[in-house]
Amino acid sequence: MTDRSCKLFFLLLLLLLPLLLPPLLIPRARAAANPDPAPCHPDDLRALLAFAGNLTSAADALLWPSSSSSAPGCCAWDGVSCDAGGRVSALRLPARGLAGPLAARPFLRDLDLSQNALTGAVAAALAALPGTIRAANLSSNLLHGALQGIPLLDHLDTSNNSISGSLAPDLCASAPVLRVPDLSANRLAGALLSSSSASPPPCAATLRELSLANNAFHPRCGS
Repeated sequence: MTDRSCKLFFLLLLLLLPLLLPPLLIPRARAAANPDPAPCHPDDLRALLAFAGNLTSAADALLWPSSSSSAPGCCAWDGVSCDAGGRVSALRLPARGLAGPLAARPFLRDLDLSQNALTGAVAAALAALPGTIRAANLSSNLLHGALQGIPLLDHLDTSNNSISGSLAPDLCASAPVLRVPDLSANRLAGALLSSSSASPPPCAATLRELSLANNAFHPRCGS
């Protein structure tokens, strides 16, 4: 090959290099941008599939895998968040059209199932919450019955349901660190005790906001 031919060859190579490099680099870039999801912890996987199976049309609404054989990397599923250790720590699924009773999640700190069609007694729904939970939003659902106790959490929103009965003075006996309970827009009724007529609730020292609007309370008169 003559010197002239060599120069033409290298010139042509330089001109074609920008066209040849992108196809070679794109697969590697895609692999770096979309690494294979980490395997789902077996306990979390079982709990998530049980949760979806317990709710009407949940699998269709969430587009979650329907079996463990097709469900790697649950931390990438719709509404699922994981902690640094790869364990599911939050489940946020507002307004997904989910219906049915609430099932327990074993390892969870944050739950948002607002604006769905969850049914059943509110006491049973709260009892199903895992002990690790710190914030639960169950607002705008179809929960009913008496509010008999609040789990050990910081934030609770059960507004806009059909919760009835009275507000017991020991309501938050099991949640002494409760800071923001929202019980508005329900069917709570009876006397609303003042601080002078009853012992303060166990969470009185930690309460920052308490919403009881749009219920049917009436003040207790006299001593």
